[in-house]
Amino acid sequence: MNHQSDVKPHVPRQAIFKSAKNNSTIIQRRELIEYPAVALSQTVVVGQDDSNKRITFNISGDALVDGRESFFSVKLKTNKWTAHLSSDITSIIKRVTLSLPHNQNLILEDINDYNTLASICHFASADDTQMESNWCSGMNCLAKFNRVGSASSARRFLTIHEEGEYRTMCFQLNLSGIMSSENYIPLVLLNGIKIDIHLETAGNAFHYDADNEKTFESVFAVTDTPFSKGYTSMSSEEKTLVTDHIKAMSNRSDPDPSTPLTYTVHSPMFHAQTIFMSPSYIDSLIKASESQNGVTLSFDTFRMNRITPQSPYCSYAFVDSVQNLKNIYMATQSRDTSVTTHFNYFCRALKSFTFRVGSRIYNKVDVQCPALALASTLISMGKFGTYQTHNLNSKDYFTSKNVHAFDFQNAKHDNQSAHSGLNTTNGRYLRLEMEFNENPSASVVSPTDSTVLATFNPVAGYSQIHLTTFLEYSKMIRINASGILCTE
Repeated sequence: MNHQSDVKPHVPRQAIFKSAKNNSTIIQRRELIEYPAVALSQTVVVGQDDSNKRITFNISGDALVDGRESFFSVKLKTNKWTAHLSSDITSIIKRVTLSLPHNQNLILEDINDYNTLASICHFASADDTQMESNWCSGMNCLAKFNRVGSASSARRFLTIHEEGEYRTMCFQLNLSGIMSSENYIPLVLLNGIKIDIHLETAGNAFHYDADNEKTFESVFAVTDTPFSKGYTSMSSEEKTLVTDHIKAMSNRSDPDPSTPLTYTVHSPMFHAQTIFMSPSYIDSLIKASESQNGVTLSFDTFRMNRITPQSPYCSYAFVDSVQNLKNIYMATQSRDTSVTTHFNYFCRALKSFTFRVGSRIYNKVDVQCPALALASTLISMGKFGTYQTHNLNSKDYFTSKNVHAFDFQNAKHDNQSAHSGLNTTNGRYLRLEMEFNENPSASVVSPTDSTVLATFNPVAGYSQIHLTTFLEYSKMIRINASGILCTE
């Protein structure tokens, strides 16, 4: 799956049903059509611990959709001056489901912990420069926005800007196999699709410290501002003029640390690159779908599994039965949530891991050595030789935080229909054997005031973390005279 944008054009695109005519004759017109979210999703307020909010889109029409050239837009704001996104706009996306409302709500794709997966893909496949500039799955990845030195820019991005109250954010669901497929999405055959974007809680999607929200002095002390004069050096009259103008521009009131954090998603829109084909092509497509062989769509998707180790040595069996397992992405996360341990906070805990299927044992990855772990991940991501490979022990690489990818394909550069991945059906379960750190890092403590003087090789113990894994595998949608069937 293409997790990163590239400079290669995605044309000529492959139509689902082969035709002897060229594309210029078949395609009558292309049009970017806006599909607003359903009425109940037009304005959604998400609280600190709200886990049941979502936005829903119903997409239908007698046409096809180019998922790669389609995108979503939302207007976003928070009720706090100093809150900022934990990562990019995918911070607010907890789960994505695509289903067929006119076919007994058949679920075509269901990706849980979408924001965690997006962060893993960012960390594993890009360096800091790429993360700041590439489209990725949101606008700019804002890689530095969750770092202390750049948090001030992130706060200004959401609160003090030219758009006023809401900041408009655009993003693709490029981790969705259907939305990033090489083939057009045949709305005319599926009778429309429903896209549900389940929203992350405010406490996990945003970084926020109530101490920064006490007064405007504390707000501007941690926020990048357009002031040509320091706020603390302004007179009382100047401070009033500045704060009144900013409050009017952003439609906000004075800072208040006593109220809980919330964020609001307003006017969600799906901008669909819609392809209108000739009537003869649509007729032939429908005729093909009504035959016994039917029409088949293939795509790659993800399934999340969470492993909670109970000892330093752990073995886990993936009971997922799939015909073409391509890759596994994984990262270690803290079990305890706090203002810092969000979905994209990955900690060091894993020492080594090995995959096993039956009597076959794959190569062991030594995570304690960043150079070896980096090489393994880059080879699996297809980026070996393109990512600073002259310096594979770079201290900035994210394997120090246990972000890893492992490839199971025999011929990963072949086309999608080659199915050269791992078959885990008929009881051929994939097993993951892991070794974790037994105890957290020891610190040197001052004998006089008990302050921590130093922490060497900071790691987390197995009892403090869980391992989040994502299986990337192939699925197929078959449309024929018997109906619509989704298999994996």
